[in-house]
Amino acid sequence: KKVKGFSVVGVSILGGVLHNVGQLCVAMAVVENIRLAYYFPVLLIGGMITGLLIGVASAQIIPRIHKADPA
Repeated sequence: KKVKGFSVVGVSILGGVLHNVGQLCVAMAVVENIRLAYYFPVLLIGGMITGLLIGVASAQIIPRIHKADPA
């Protein structure tokens, strides 16, 4: 599904970052320790890198799928 104003790479990066934010929030709630927030910079960078890699791969694969099955 297309998201207006974002490329597939942008959506993937945003998804990677927001996934890590959600995981961090749940972890802080479960262990009841706000200090877990210190991991946020590492998780932010990790989410951006993995989101970028997945987005670039998806940008290459999606057109090939549409070409193979134009339905």
